Amino acid sequence: MLVYLLQVTCCSTLLYSYYHFVLRNERFHQYNRFYLLALMPLSFLLPLFRFTLPLQNETVLVMANKLNQLSVTLPEVIVTSHRQTPTTRYAMPFLYGFIMLIFLLRIGVAVAKVIRLRLQHTVKNAGGLQLIECRHSDVPFSFFNWIFWNPGTDPNTGSGKQLLDHEAYHVRQGHSWDLLFIEVIIAAMWFNPIFYFVRKELRTTHEFLADQYAANENNKYQYAELLVLHAMRTAPAHKLITPFFTNQLKRRIAMLTKNNKPAFQYLRKLMVLPLLAVAMLLFSFTYLERSIAVIKKTIAVNSRNPILNNGTEDLSDAKTVALVARELNTVKTKPKVKQQQVINSLPAPEIKIQLPSLENLNQIVVTQLADTVPRLKKEPEIFTKVEKEASYPGDWSRYLMTNLNASVATEHGAPAGNYQAIIQFVVARDGSVSDIRCIKDPGFGIGQEAMRVIKLSGNWNPAEQNHRTVKAYRKQPITFSIQDVK
Repeated sequence: MLVYLLQVTCCSTLLYSYYHFVLRNERFHQYNRFYLLALMPLSFLLPLFRFTLPLQNETVLVMANKLNQLSVTLPEVIVTSHRQTPTTRYAMPFLYGFIMLIFLLRIGVAVAKVIRLRLQHTVKNAGGLQLIECRHSDVPFSFFNWIFWNPGTDPNTGSGKQLLDHEAYHVRQGHSWDLLFIEVIIAAMWFNPIFYFVRKELRTTHEFLADQYAANENNKYQYAELLVLHAMRTAPAHKLITPFFTNQLKRRIAMLTKNNKPAFQYLRKLMVLPLLAVAMLLFSFTYLERSIAVIKKTIAVNSRNPILNNGTEDLSDAKTVALVARELNTVKTKPKVKQQQVINSLPAPEIKIQLPSLENLNQIVVTQLADTVPRLKKEPEIFTKVEKEASYPGDWSRYLMTNLNASVATEHGAPAGNYQAIIQFVVARDGSVSDIRCIKDPGFGIGQEAMRVIKLSGNWNPAEQNHRTVKAYRKQPITFSIQDVK
């Protein structure tokens, strides 16, 4: 969770940097408004995307298989968790939630103040707008469909009409919804400084839009004079309301009197596309170094456990015959699938021709090693060794690390130590995963958790033998490492 929050902060920093250096103080205010609003959900969503380079999917697995004679066992995944006291376990989430609650309470108090101010004064309808006449330091200001208005200001005068048009634009464009949205985001991500800058720029962009609407080409200098005359009378307003007089006086006047169009305005807007591509590249793709690490880890695991990984040692003929004989002694108690596998592992039938003596030339004895061995070798129903192993269409290690509950063992009372589970499963011809079994279960709910996550992995790329898809076994060792927090 901490890593994800840091990724959100980095992503928001990247997106805001584009706004600050390319879009800020330019005259496409409506585009800037929607970009600032989209910046926040994009900061949360981009780190969640996962894309894998083709090298990770197939090329890495093919390279690893060629270097290691293919193995059904996938690289080991180690999941680390820490045993914590109740104080250390819940202190940080409690502190985070407490600070977030304070921010939410501030929003609630501000809304309650505006509602109370509305209830204390009368409401007048003016051209479909709800005017609340009150003498307040922030008037005129708008809040959703309400416009709080100074009764001493006549809306029929030139300056009064400009003030009313300004606040009416805020109401019709729903700017209060924008401010409420950013306040909730800040409450949830109060530690991210970028969102505070976004809030400031969003409020300023609202004022640019309303100023542009209220001041036409003929009255823009008169409107700028109105801003200057009332600038010194204003007090700091709450962030949920949109008052007419704000402290961004210099920028607002600059936007009013700026006549030239932005240079390369379409290019500035389209630059967001490569920016999003860069953000995805930084937070969502798997890199070549990770692929090389997978190759090395696969070879290391298989070299340590050749029998576990269904590899075959370089046995001589005598050792092979002895191994087959030992398997045949127990074949009666094993299922048909195992019998078929043992039979298929037998060497080719040895045919011996014994020449008779001269007295009995008409007798020729042909003996075979085993009458039960079929002459035509049949393929097994489920392969344990294939030309191309079944592979997960993505970063398998990352999938396990993301979805495994690292604290499942500690929740079941496991002491500190390392606990390895080995899960065996079958990848069918259509890529579906079935027959999931825990062939090594250390207990404490580890085996059930590992099988649960593998069951939810979805379809795989099936194994291939003789250029056709086949059913094949796969094994996944998973080690849960539990450490005591000192």
